[in-house]
Amino acid sequence: MYCRMLSVFFVWKRSVSSIKAFFRNVNRLAVNNGIVTFAWDINSLNQGGETGVMTILNRSSLSVFCAPAMEGITEGIKAGSWPQ
Repeated sequence: MYCRMLSVFFVWKRSVSSIKAFFRNVNRLAVNNGIVTFAWDINSLNQGGETGVMTILNRSSLSVFCAPAMEGITEGIKAGSWPQ
């Protein structure tokens, strides 16, 4: 058995639906292939700039900063099926 992990994935902001779809599909496919994912969160609260969306959580207020990303991750994990 090998340890499998997918990290440092993020999406450049195009639209709310594309952010959610990206995170949902990456996490669903990873779970289906037995891969644990984690997103690199830089905690820079710049939602609409040209730097993209690499912040999901606002650590200062202990809240979700990018709801579409968090929703996509949650949906993707639920939709996936861990291999036996």
